[in-house]
Amino acid sequence: MSAGQFPYKWSKPYCGLTHCGPAPGIGLTQGWWLTVREFGSFAELTCRAPGCGFSATVEARHSSVDEAKAAGEAWLRANDQHLMRLQRRAQ
Repeated sequence: MSAGQFPYKWSKPYCGLTHCGPAPGIGLTQGWWLTVREFGSFAELTCRAPGCGFSATVEARHSSVDEAKAAGEAWLRANDQHLMRLQRRAQ
């Protein structure tokens, strides 16, 4: 993984929702998750840490889906220890 790459993938949007998280099959209790919901004039970002289930660690409104995704990815880079190790190895 190069220093600029983001290892998690965003799902295809469905009914205004898109998710980003670990590999398929890992539930909300075991991984970091981001959810972006589009409301037309704004987008809502929900960040979940491992073990929190459906309780959000962070919730924020952004002016666009792209802005919300970028903020969520920045939050993951700052908080996910696994992602931090991958970034250090890539440097």
